[in-house]
Amino acid sequence: MKKAKIMLTAIIILAVVGGTLAFRIKAPIRYYMEDSSQQCTVPTYLQLTTRACSYPNVFLTRLNTAPSQTRCSQVCVQTIQ
Repeated sequence: MKKAKIMLTAIIILAVVGGTLAFRIKAPIRYYMEDSSQQCTVPTYLQLTTRACSYPNVFLTRLNTAPSQTRCSQVCVQTIQ
């Protein structure tokens, strides 16, 4: 019985510590960067890019950014080849 109480106490302690760490990891992370000229950069990865049939140099893609409370007022997209 005493051994079971010790095991149960250890499990409870580990659960509390694990929950605390998981909560801290899920805290909001500032994902944008702002340089000295007040320009914002949001790292993104474009997936499912397709070529527009009528325009050979135009590509269509879906751009997703996470919602945040930033001071960035606009988003500029630049392609890197």
